[in-house]
Amino acid sequence: MRYSGKEDLFLNGQNILQGQTYVFDHGSSIRGAATDAIYYNEIAGIFTGEAFKNKITLHARDISLRFKDSECGIRHLSVHEESGNLVGIMGGSGVGKSTLLNVLSGITRPETGEVFH
Repeated sequence: MRYSGKEDLFLNGQNILQGQTYVFDHGSSIRGAATDAIYYNEIAGIFTGEAFKNKITLHARDISLRFKDSECGIRHLSVHEESGNLVGIMGGSGVGKSTLLNVLSGITRPETGEVFH
């Protein structure tokens, strides 16, 4: 960031000088006597909010897939998520986490059900 005003402002407690370039990083704040505190997360939220106006959706309806030579696999799974959400897929070794991601991404076709992007 670069400041060109006349008021005394402080970045993380350090005086901001005119014309100097500063890193406005995670956890940082700008404060001044004549202004409310400005936080990094607020500024980042403005930029990311613009990026997420057009949502990307993932919708899987009743997908199933059996592992080769096994009765195990994915059974009747439905999921709907939008961009901007964090999703965790947990499970032990060999239970199908990678297979599920392959089906959801379109690398592997499910035996039944549909996946929409």
